[in-house]
Amino acid sequence: MKKIKQGISKTNIILLSCLAFFILLIVLCLCLSLSKDASEWWTNNIARWYFYIVGHINSIFPFSMTEILIGYWVVVLITLIILIIIYLTKKVYKNLISLGLSICLLGIGIYSSYYATCGLAYHRYEMPINLYEKNVESNQFKTIITYFIDDFNYTASTLNANEDGMLYCPYDLNELSNILIKEYEKIDDNYFYDYTPKGKPLALSWFFTQNHIAGMSFSITGEPNINMMNLPSDYGFSLAHEMAHQKGVMREQDANLLAAYVCLNSSDPYLRYSGYNRTIFSLISLANYVGESNLYSQLINTLDQKIKNDINYGNKFWSKNDLFSKLGTFFNDLYLTLFGNGGVSSYDDTWDVEDSGQKDEDGNPIYNITFSNYQKLFFGIYYDIY
Repeated sequence: MKKIKQGISKTNIILLSCLAFFILLIVLCLCLSLSKDASEWWTNNIARWYFYIVGHINSIFPFSMTEILIGYWVVVLITLIILIIIYLTKKVYKNLISLGLSICLLGIGIYSSYYATCGLAYHRYEMPINLYEKNVESNQFKTIITYFIDDFNYTASTLNANEDGMLYCPYDLNELSNILIKEYEKIDDNYFYDYTPKGKPLALSWFFTQNHIAGMSFSITGEPNINMMNLPSDYGFSLAHEMAHQKGVMREQDANLLAAYVCLNSSDPYLRYSGYNRTIFSLISLANYVGESNLYSQLINTLDQKIKNDINYGNKFWSKNDLFSKLGTFFNDLYLTLFGNGGVSSYDDTWDVEDSGQKDEDGNPIYNITFSNYQKLFFGIYYDIY
C-alpha cells in the first residue's frame, strides 16, 4: 500500500482531478441535453454570458484567436506524443502515466469546454423565424420565381466582375461585418444573443479552402472566422452564417436559414445577391412541378449572364482547390454527428414531393409538396409584398 501511494505523484493527482472535473461536466451537459427546457435555460443563462464576455475580450485582437488556440493545442499534443516516444525508446517509464493523462485531459477538456459553451444549443427549441406555412398552389410558382430572379439579376447588375467572371464584394471585412451587425439588430427576439462579434480573417485560408470550408465559428473564443480565399460573392452569406452561431444558433440548418433570412431581407444589393446565390435554386426547382416540361430550363436561362459566369467561376474554383475536401467533410460530419446535428446532411435544404395520382384539367400530374425552409422563406417575403 505504501508503494502505491508513492507512485501517485502530486502531478498525477492534479491531472486526475482535472480529468474528473471535465468528465463530470460532460455528464452534466449530456443530462441537460435530454430536456429542451434545460438546454434552453443553460444556453440563455450560462452560454449567453460566456459568449458576451469572451466575444468582447477577443474582439480586441484583429487576428483569429481560434487559429492561435488550435495551433497551441496541436503543438502541445505533438510535444506530448514525441515525449512518450522518447521515453518508450529510452525505457524511461516514470513519466508515461502523466503524459498519457495529459493527452486525455487535452482531448476531454476541449470537448467538455465546447459542449458547455455551445453543445446544449443544438438541443434547444426551434428558432423563431417566421416562415410561410400556408399552402401555395403550383400555378403561382412561376410568378413567384420570376419575381426573385428579376431581383437576383438586379443585384448582379450592381456588382463588378473580373475577366474570369468572378463578382467582387464591394466591402472589406470590417465594413461587411458592420453591415451585418446592423441587419442582425433588426431581429428583435430574446432567443438570439444580444452581442454580434465582427468577422475575423483566417490566416490559414489556403488550408481551409482545400478543405472546402468557407468559415468557422468557435464558441470557446466567441468569434466568427471567415476564409478570405472563399468566393467574394459568398462572403456575405458565409459571414452571416458564422455570426448566427455566435448568436446562439448552433444547428447548421438553422444557421443557414438565419443567414438566408438576414441576407434576403436586406436592402443591400450585395447581401441579397449573396443570399440568392446560396438559396434561390431551391425555389427555382419548384418549376419542375407546374406541368410545363421546359419551364425550369427557361427560368434558368433568364438569369443574368454575370450570375452564370460567377457560378461557372465558382465551380471551377472549388474543383481546382480540392486537396483535402474529403478529409474536411469527414471531420465535419463526425463533429456534427457527435453533437446530434445529423452530420453534413444538416446543411441541405430539403423538400418532399409526392405524385398525388391525380391530374389537372390539362392532364398534368398534381403533386403534393412539403416545402423546404428556404422555399417558405421566399414565399413569406413575397406575400409580405403582395
